[in-house]
Amino acid sequence: MENYKTNYIYYLNSKTKKELEFILNTYEIEYKKYKTKAILKDLILNNLEKIAEYTLEIIQYDELQYLKLLVKKEGILKVKVNFALLDFLKVLKRNALVYSTDNVLFIMPLELVNIYKNILKDKDIINKSGENTIKYNCILGYVDIYGIVDFNIIYKNYYKDLKYSKKQALRNIKMFATFYREMKVFTNKNKKYIASNVFNAFKEAAFLLKNRYFKKHTNEEILRIHNFEFMKKNKAYKKLYRFVNKYYDVEKTNYKIINKYILIPYLHYQQINKEKADKKLALFIDDYFEYKSKKHQEKFIELIYDIATYYPSWISESYMEKE
Repeated sequence: MENYKTNYIYYLNSKTKKELEFILNTYEIEYKKYKTKAILKDLILNNLEKIAEYTLEIIQYDELQYLKLLVKKEGILKVKVNFALLDFLKVLKRNALVYSTDNVLFIMPLELVNIYKNILKDKDIINKSGENTIKYNCILGYVDIYGIVDFNIIYKNYYKDLKYSKKQALRNIKMFATFYREMKVFTNKNKKYIASNVFNAFKEAAFLLKNRYFKKHTNEEILRIHNFEFMKKNKAYKKLYRFVNKYYDVEKTNYKIINKYILIPYLHYQQINKEKADKKLALFIDDYFEYKSKKHQEKFIELIYDIATYYPSWISESYMEKE
């Protein structure tokens, strides 16, 4: 563990060639397939600054604060109950930026810590992270509401106003998709589509594109829907949060985890296979909250079911069941 803290090479030594190639592909570092593991490791080590800069192109505002905390702690954080921070550290782990054997103690190599220390001095990064938050939530909002959406629609409705070229916009979306794995980019007949990660292939989602007339939403509405802002006065939503507050010690930042890892996955899955989604729901909840009893579990699930009827449905062409 101490060796890993000192030098990134100890982490890379534990990786297979395929895993090293994954790191190179993630961070857009060019390499030749036939190169040896030793050469691939050197490529990664020689591009650590590029890797750090890449992450700051997409990291969001709250995550930037967590990254600063990690750097301040010299790359070592032990986390148990702050789900939002834990979630971010798991994202960093998945993308080869930190190491952890138990998902409690996380360690970032000192080379990366020192690089981030220098880069994070740039105050413009704060503004950039705020912009990233809006961009990412807007893209996810389109996915939440429509299930799958033509890239050209997102470009025309959102990225074009940001003065992005189509190439820049698509790269930005692919970066988000690769790093966070909450959506997928599919290609079909030379067209690009952004889809929910419940779909494994374009053909699974294609039915949502056929002769359907989805309700149109503004970007502002899409953001409010994704962030559950539109449901803050909703009785079903209020009941859920009263229930959570009563039985669990949850920080405000952790409420995002309920939306992100319980509500949204269920809302996506239940539109594809409700029976399977219902089985998954108990697991989604149990990943973050320990049930007090069978009755307690049933109540938690019942509250989620109720909320689902107020959320835009792909099956109902992005109208709510209650509409």
